[in-house]
Amino acid sequence: MKRLQEFFNLTYKERNGFLVFTIFIVVLMLLPSVWSYIRKPYPVSTYAIQVFPESEAKHYTTRDSQAKVKKAIHLRPFNPNRLPSEEWAKFGLTEKQIAVIHRYEDRGGVFVRKEDVRKLYVIDEALYRQLAPFIRIPTKENTSSSNKIDNVSGTPSWRVDTKTQQDKKAIRIDVNVADTTDWKTLRGIGSVYATRIVRYRELLGGFYQIGQLREVYGLPEERLEEWLPQLYLESPIFRRLRVNHLNAHDLQKHPYITKGQATHIVNYRKQHGPFQSIDDMRKIVTLDTDFFVKIESYLDFQ
Repeated sequence: MKRLQEFFNLTYKERNGFLVFTIFIVVLMLLPSVWSYIRKPYPVSTYAIQVFPESEAKHYTTRDSQAKVKKAIHLRPFNPNRLPSEEWAKFGLTEKQIAVIHRYEDRGGVFVRKEDVRKLYVIDEALYRQLAPFIRIPTKENTSSSNKIDNVSGTPSWRVDTKTQQDKKAIRIDVNVADTTDWKTLRGIGSVYATRIVRYRELLGGFYQIGQLREVYGLPEERLEEWLPQLYLESPIFRRLRVNHLNAHDLQKHPYITKGQATHIVNYRKQHGPFQSIDDMRKIVTLDTDFFVKIESYLDFQ
């Protein structure tokens, strides 16, 4: 810098001014890159869906959390149960929304009534109003032995119906009230499995669907399939989490809540006040979709 000063015959003040000007130019050049890095994506949760005849396909624009995506939409009568992904996509749902619906079904959820579709939090009110006129669910009583417990509200929507005289004589168990003695009446369940089932149920606060038995450590999947005709869920969840009163230590005792998640819930509550509904809790960005699918039925916001 001394040589530069001598060459241009710069004074001390002129040299400082030159440095400040150079720094200012560098900052201006870097600012766009820094801004694009820290800028948060624009969240959008609204839908604008138009209904077209099956013979026509028009394009409209929807926005997910990252970008605008053009999709051709056909709305026509459909049964939401076990609907393939490509069919949901035709109705304008994103891959993330479809994944949540399939996880709901994989855990035993079944749409028994049209209103059950609305209970999935990835289907907001605006989208539901567009889909509702086209939802067709058979009114005939389902007789399959797959789980048909409401996976969102926890309200039982079925019992396994026995069709033969042999089934009528079989022992049947309400999974939310059976004790270890009851469980041991099932073929293949001894004291160890019976104790694990009852203990896990106590930790949860009750089952909201029979499929949760798959979460019991070591329980054979093939055995569970054999027991399904003898299992039903009639008693509701008997203990819910009072999220506005429990501390992090008590929250993390629940099998579906980790220590980190409990801490985030309590810290958010301290900063923003009591949760009024699950929508308030969804504002905690560290809690993901899988968390709410599993825990929603256990939350008490009183």
